[in-house]
Amino acid sequence: ALATLQARGAAATEVERLWLASALIFRSRQEEALPQLMALRKAYPHDRDLLVRTAALLRALGQPSTRAGAGQAAALLEAEFALRPSDEDLVVQAGDYLAEAGRLEEASQRFQRITQVAPGDPEAYLRLASIQWDYYLFDGAAAAIVAARKKSADPLRFADKLAAVYESRRDYPRAI
Repeated sequence: ALATLQARGAAATEVERLWLASALIFRSRQEEALPQLMALRKAYPHDRDLLVRTAALLRALGQPSTRAGAGQAAALLEAEFALRPSDEDLVVQAGDYLAEAGRLEEASQRFQRITQVAPGDPEAYLRLASIQWDYYLFDGAAAAIVAARKKSADPLRFADKLAAVYESRRDYPRAI
């Protein structure tokens, strides 16, 4: 069945292309699957699942290098963010891909968008802090927690989290 679908080439329907891409990926033939997914992206440019799947495949293939593939995947996700400004997951994935590409400063800037999605939500700042902490950006994580405390008008909120960040950056006097 796989050979038959491949033989159909451009005559294949979108459903057949999706099935073919899935089968090729399953059989670890990602390089052959990418053109199928890219063709589907042209037909359905704003399909979120297809977008995320294509970005993940670009990153996994890492062509011409791992950094370049991760950068391409991030760019693909960022382009969609303009149309889906409330989709925090796209921001996080794009930032993760940028970090993987060795572009940590850009990744940190992308992660800041999390607070723009829900500017009054202290939990958004806590999510930002958590991501920054994961990337050892302790100063940014501490600043996000301080901002969360201000947004919630509770100077003691997230005290345990802030202390953990200070402890991680070995600022023991502030951690206490």
